[in-house]
Amino acid sequence: MRRLLSQNLVEGSTWYLIDVSWMKKWKKYTGYDKWDQSGKWKSENFPGLVVTSSLFVDLDTGVLKEHLMEELDYSLVPEKAWRHLVWRYGLSDGSRPIARRVVKYGLYMKHCKVEVYLLNIKLTLHPKLSEATTVELSRADTVGDLGAVMRRIYSVSDKTPCRVWHRNMSHPYELLSDPFQTLQDAVLYNMQTIVVEVQDSDGTWPRATQRAGYGSGSQSMENTTKQVKAPRKEKGSNSKQRTSAKAKKDGKVAETNPVARPRDLKTNTGDKLAIKETTGDEISPEEDDWLKSQQKSQHDELVQSVATEHKRANQASQRAQDALNRLAQKEGQLKTLNKTLEEGTLQIKELDKMLRDQEQKREGEKRRAVMAEQRVAQLQTQLQQLNQSLQTAEEERDEAQQQHQSTTHQLQASRQQLQDTEQRLQQANERAEQQQERADVAETQLQQANERADQQEQRAAIAETQLQQANERADQQEQRAAMAETRLQHSDQMFQDMFHRLIGQLPQSQPQWVVQRNEIELTGEELGSGGWATVRIGTFRGNRVAAKCLHRQIVSAHNVRIFTREMNMAANARHPNLLQFIGATLDSQEPIILTELMPTSLRRVMEEGTRLSHPQISSISRQVALALNYLHLTQPEAIIHRDVSSSNVLLEPFNSGFKAKLSDYGSANFVRHTTTVGPGNPTYAAPEAGNPEQQSTKMDVFSFGVLLVEMCAGELAPREVRDRLLASIQWPPMVALIRSCLRHKLQQRPDMATIITQLDQL
Repeated sequence: MRRLLSQNLVEGSTWYLIDVSWMKKWKKYTGYDKWDQSGKWKSENFPGLVVTSSLFVDLDTGVLKEHLMEELDYSLVPEKAWRHLVWRYGLSDGSRPIARRVVKYGLYMKHCKVEVYLLNIKLTLHPKLSEATTVELSRADTVGDLGAVMRRIYSVSDKTPCRVWHRNMSHPYELLSDPFQTLQDAVLYNMQTIVVEVQDSDGTWPRATQRAGYGSGSQSMENTTKQVKAPRKEKGSNSKQRTSAKAKKDGKVAETNPVARPRDLKTNTGDKLAIKETTGDEISPEEDDWLKSQQKSQHDELVQSVATEHKRANQASQRAQDALNRLAQKEGQLKTLNKTLEEGTLQIKELDKMLRDQEQKREGEKRRAVMAEQRVAQLQTQLQQLNQSLQTAEEERDEAQQQHQSTTHQLQASRQQLQDTEQRLQQANERAEQQQERADVAETQLQQANERADQQEQRAAIAETQLQQANERADQQEQRAAMAETRLQHSDQMFQDMFHRLIGQLPQSQPQWVVQRNEIELTGEELGSGGWATVRIGTFRGNRVAAKCLHRQIVSAHNVRIFTREMNMAANARHPNLLQFIGATLDSQEPIILTELMPTSLRRVMEEGTRLSHPQISSISRQVALALNYLHLTQPEAIIHRDVSSSNVLLEPFNSGFKAKLSDYGSANFVRHTTTVGPGNPTYAAPEAGNPEQQSTKMDVFSFGVLLVEMCAGELAPREVRDRLLASIQWPPMVALIRSCLRHKLQQRPDMATIITQLDQL
């Protein structure tokens, strides 16, 4: 648009008029000028539909207002720019295109200018000169174009010869014979009358047979007023005889020349002369003298009139010369102004160059400062890793001490079990003695007593076996306790060795992102719940975080391996539009994932009834596209998110819009490991989501297109209503982008880098 609007005027090209208020608002919305950059893409500066209705007096007749001025009432745009603006914003009700051509003006110094006001020409068809039809024509139109308009209005065939006559003020009629001459070169003015003459069927022209206003067939039209000289007086009665003879020959009374005789002659002398001229009687010398005096008086009046007209012509010529002199002065002033403007332009270019050099210097300083900050961050990271290694060594020593204490407790429990067994054996012996005594007392119960004695003996044998096994277990516990004491003795030496070997020489038993469960404090405030986990607000090392508590029933050996692998992936992902991963626990059956805390999500904003504006939609979608593009370009293998949805787009208010971050890596996986069928939310799932062999980064492109429909329509876009919602979106460039993302064949969908480029052009 900047290139189109800055092009020069070319003769014959077409330009369009637009309301200057709408044009200023459009420039502020698009940041066309440097001073409009602060309001770029703000919704309050959106210009709306293109407006031209304010330039008309009456919309029905299409008549423009008088004295319209460029950049005060209207702005001019070339034809291509007009088409682009109407396609992009549409045309308001009551407005219509105002197309004007570029015409060259000036008698000596020609210059191009857009012809805002057209010529109004009055067309009349001979002989009905009082009936005129007004038409609008451009000064760049030719005499041939004027003839074509005439033939169309008066239904004259193209094969019928016609002539076009024009008259300038009080001058005679002139024939417009060159069909390629422009109306500008023919010096036609506004509301000028043009006479159209159509040749008769016999090949003659009507004006040749009429006297009023027309000359001979080969001459141009003349004024009806003609100067007629007085007849010469002849000797004797020759004049009278010729007059009588002519009257007899014509068969009628000879008519006196109306110019030779005064029109208002009412005296008796004049009446007598008229009678004598009619009857052919001889005129007396006195009457002849009176007639000469009247002719001389009329001649003097005519000479005076010609002198007056000549004086007026000289005055008009002098005024024209003065106007030419003033025009020459204006042209000299214009050249001086152009020279001054060129010098100012050169100075502005030099200032722009100096400003660019200063900006480059400031950018270099900023880059050096950023590099210094990155170096400080690296040193801080190394220090944190060293502290974590020391803490890990201390935890291993504490764990060894706990194992030693546990072994000691188990040994004491084994000894207590041995004592209990001995007591039970003693009680069994006592019961056997009692049974023996009862056998001596009652012979009838001897057999039963013997049986009970046999049973007691069997129990005693079992007890002895159990006692032997308990002794063996006690020996094993003592051996384990001895081994634990040995490991405890060597733990201090191992700690010293690990401290001196630093991070690279420490045995990495756990990833760096692992945190302890006792460092996390969970609150009762729940942010959401899903198939994988429940999200609560928690506190970690003094900071408020989002804690995702995984459900117990999904924790298995296979899922733990997947969980560990994806946490390693999340720990390595760093992007401004990805949710910051802090750490996770592995010391319980319910792992907890810690991330930064965001105020709200895109789903919650739309559920609250907030309707996003076009600039806000463009900003949020671009940030999500940048995050997905980062995941897709991860090396050595791309990462598929596989769960792009409005609930996983977290928002933070920023100025008049939002700062967006993509969350939830629960469904993300490496491309070579994409074996899960139907990952993510079914509303956003691509057609190939159910086929593991076809899953690729184009799945995220399809889900991104569904997310764009949801943001533009303000509601969820499941498959059964997606086409209806897409048809209701009044944003042609965005609709085209959405359709390319939702193509059924994944090979036809664009990648995220192409999508980012298209979003930048909205």
